[in-house]
Amino acid sequence: MSICNRTALGFGVVSRLLMVSLAAFNAAVPAHGQGIVTAFAGVPGVGGHVDGTGSQAYFSSPKAASTDSAGNVYTVDNFCGTIRKVTPAGVTSTIAGPPTSCAFGSTDGPAAQARFYAPSGTAVDSSGNVYVVDSGNCTVRKISTDGNVSTVAGTAASCLSIDGDKTTARFNGGAGITVGTDGNLYVTSWGDCTVRKVTPSGTVTTIAGVSAVCSSTDGTGTSARFGNPSGIASDGQGNFFVADETGCTIRKVTSDGVVTTLAGLAEQCGSADGQGSAARFNVPSWTAVDSHGNVYASDYLNFTVRKITPSGVVKTIAGLSGTSGISTGAGPAALFNHPDGIAVDGSGNVYVADRNNHDLRKIVVPGNLSLPAASSFAVRSSALAYNRATQTYNGTVTVTNTSGGTITGPFQIAFIALSSGATVANQSAFMGAPFVTVPTATSLAPGQSASATVQFRDPSNAPIGYTPTVYTGSLN
Repeated sequence: MSICNRTALGFGVVSRLLMVSLAAFNAAVPAHGQGIVTAFAGVPGVGGHVDGTGSQAYFSSPKAASTDSAGNVYTVDNFCGTIRKVTPAGVTSTIAGPPTSCAFGSTDGPAAQARFYAPSGTAVDSSGNVYVVDSGNCTVRKISTDGNVSTVAGTAASCLSIDGDKTTARFNGGAGITVGTDGNLYVTSWGDCTVRKVTPSGTVTTIAGVSAVCSSTDGTGTSARFGNPSGIASDGQGNFFVADETGCTIRKVTSDGVVTTLAGLAEQCGSADGQGSAARFNVPSWTAVDSHGNVYASDYLNFTVRKITPSGVVKTIAGLSGTSGISTGAGPAALFNHPDGIAVDGSGNVYVADRNNHDLRKIVVPGNLSLPAASSFAVRSSALAYNRATQTYNGTVTVTNTSGGTITGPFQIAFIALSSGATVANQSAFMGAPFVTVPTATSLAPGQSASATVQFRDPSNAPIGYTPTVYTGSLN
């Protein structure tokens, strides 16, 4: 990469004119579709129950994973009976259950006095309320934004399968939970082999499957069958994706109960990438859906994380099939020990509750991101203007198509070799480098330009250096 001009100005302002060579960064990019796995929270391989930041926190067999609109991750300490929250910066806190110890029970009330028994699933609504499948108590619980815990449906220790209103409905265990666009909760009943719907008033109905009749059959309502459904995730379009554990498949369920198989072959367990029924899973336990409609699944007994496109194409993005371990890295270099809960944030980052490693892992998924030819773009960065009130540096990066043909976007600008201590506001991240998206530019004709504003922060007021690199395609 060559930098034609770099001039340091006051308040850390740097003016640059850059012609960017992309080939030098190729070596840092993983194979297409591989995820980059890093430690997020907890101490790999060490269980416990301590709040803190990053590796200062301890978990005891985390199982669930879900995210809210702010990028916070929610999980449950399955062996400790507590509900935990992890911020995007990796700060872990206990939001319900005893904050400094493990305890079990079924008590509603203020967060610290509330008790759970083997909680398994979490979901967050648009208002920030957290819902929990309390599988040992056979209930669905709610943690309101003020920290109060209440029972939404079911009766503690009354483990049956009965549809009805809040007082009469019963669950036989439970597993995953998600919030539908209609405001209802959708819950998988693992031991009962059904998918249930819970209205805001607590009325429970079975939308697919038949109580205690477990197999694997597509169909509508009571004609469908599941083999121990576990994780469930909404795509925001009225569809739900279920990890069918003993069926070894990923199932799609509409809000009116139509069940089809997205990937895998019923009760044919194994490990194979491919499309639809050609793919194989080995007890997939959890699902999550990104904004592009891709489904992510934790493949529990293969020790891998899988990505399924909307057309059913399955690819292993992290982990090595049949090999458990504790390492981070790209693709098969990363090893898991029974990955379980899985969630996706608004930037497309994937979070995994690595159950037997007692920690949470973060996966950055490059997806369709690609490097165009080195000679395709010229990149110019404006001088950075310092805003004393916000202590930020604001500027513009302009990309110009210097190739002989039209290039299709979207266009992402990565800030490689960013000065130590400097950060980029409203960034996504890939391979440790911050990214910004060039807005509104879906393609660039030869000679055409497009710009993105960028805002840096650097408390040290030191000169900011970076090399912008252009990618095409989606980060997710």
